[in-house]
Amino acid sequence: RKDATAALAHAEAALAGWPDDGVLLYLAGLAHALAGDDAAARENLSRAIQTAPTLSAASSALATLNAGQRPSVDLRPELLRP
Repeated sequence: RKDATAALAHAEAALAGWPDDGVLLYLAGLAHALAGDDAAARENLSRAIQTAPTLSAASSALATLNAGQRPSVDLRPELLRP
């Protein structure tokens, strides 16, 4: 439903408990981008890439933002094996 305010509230609350979670930083970056705050979006997406370098969705979202476009949620299931 693209509610940037609600998305930011949930992402920021979650990041308070897990400040270095790459997926949460990615989602916060998307929420900031949706809200039109490109600087905060870039900061969160860059941190997501640093903390979770294999999270390709964060790299893709940052590249999209840097190209002057709005990133969207990239839902690709990943199978993790122990």
